[in-house]
Amino acid sequence: MSAKHFAATFPPEIRDEIIDRVLDTVTTKSCTLVCHDWLPRARTNLFRKFTFPPNARSEYQPEDLSEYKEKLELLAEDMASSSISPPYSRIVRILTVRLPLLISRENLAFNTLISQLPFTNLQSLDFSSRNLDSTSLLHLLEKNPLLESLALSSFTCSSNHLLRLLSRIAAGRSSLQSLTLGVIPTCPPDLTNTWDSPFDASSTPLSLHPPRLQSLSFSTLSRPTCNLVNPKTWVLPFFTIPEHFFDLSSLCYLTLKSHVPRRYPIILQQCGPTVTHFTLTSFNRNFFGPSLAPSFRHLTKLVDLTLTEIFESKFSDTVAILKSILSVVIQRLEHLSLEFRTLYHWPSLDAESFGNNCLCEIDNLLDGFLQTGQIVHATSLKKLSLKIPTHYNMDETEIRAYFSATNANGRLSLEVSLY
Repeated sequence: MSAKHFAATFPPEIRDEIIDRVLDTVTTKSCTLVCHDWLPRARTNLFRKFTFPPNARSEYQPEDLSEYKEKLELLAEDMASSSISPPYSRIVRILTVRLPLLISRENLAFNTLISQLPFTNLQSLDFSSRNLDSTSLLHLLEKNPLLESLALSSFTCSSNHLLRLLSRIAAGRSSLQSLTLGVIPTCPPDLTNTWDSPFDASSTPLSLHPPRLQSLSFSTLSRPTCNLVNPKTWVLPFFTIPEHFFDLSSLCYLTLKSHVPRRYPIILQQCGPTVTHFTLTSFNRNFFGPSLAPSFRHLTKLVDLTLTEIFESKFSDTVAILKSILSVVIQRLEHLSLEFRTLYHWPSLDAESFGNNCLCEIDNLLDGFLQTGQIVHATSLKKLSLKIPTHYNMDETEIRAYFSATNANGRLSLEVSLY
């Protein structure tokens, strides 16, 4: 079948679906269809997602920096000068850039290179660098007006700098739907840097149509024992003056470190009423107190709750905390996901102890909620997902055996994942 006849016979969306399923083999490469239709489509699929460098290392030696910089420059030059149509700069929709951690503020050449990257059609950008040149990042963002997802992590800045950067991002990104802020340690302001000048909301851009976020994730407030971020200069402005930042009135997906709801109740007060999917990372009994339950009362539409990095140690205390949370959100909750974690230096753990002390406790807790006569409101809980480390040497059948009560009830679907 010729490419011309093929294109004229099928609607474009069906043709693209067929082309996407053609395998890259010697036979298909030799046919006319491949030459005229498959190669451009395959190129679009192949370069849709791009990561630089392809195999990022956690540590770089000083002598590696010149090579890294050279490759980044070549990448920008090659993409800008390529005659391929459509150009790679528009094909790439998902971009991940990991700058070496040893790059210091003096290595400004790396930061200015970011603004020279030729990408103009990005849908998602994941950027990590210890030292960030905010002006260069904004230049890159300006070239990508259709950006929907932005993730920033690892760089160090002052709270004033971070607020000013987020305000500038919000002012020009009406299409943005997802924002992720990884660990961003704060430092004292640099008086010589205009980005670090005292933050004044009245002097920041005012957006008539601020981005309406659907997903927000941040672990910037990362150390529960150290107040690295002043809530008066970071959290409160960000969550209380959306006209200078982001519209959170439609937020559905929220991810926080587990200590955050107690320390910053304003977050759930502002966002809770619309959140349907809530994730608490580093779930630890030490991060919760009597004020926890009132914060969760704002999650009036919550249907999916995920708790990660749960440890076996003193699990009875963890269950008590989980019970207090569920008692508040159980009426509408449909899916509960629990991810357990072990200390890496323990190659093998006691499976029986874990089953009796942890899994049975969860089974009994959920069975109590499923017995509608024991609670004021019937629960909507339909599914429990468990992620369990292979260090416990348990298979799925052994894990399921510890959920005899909920299995007998027949109302709860159990999903087990080993990692």
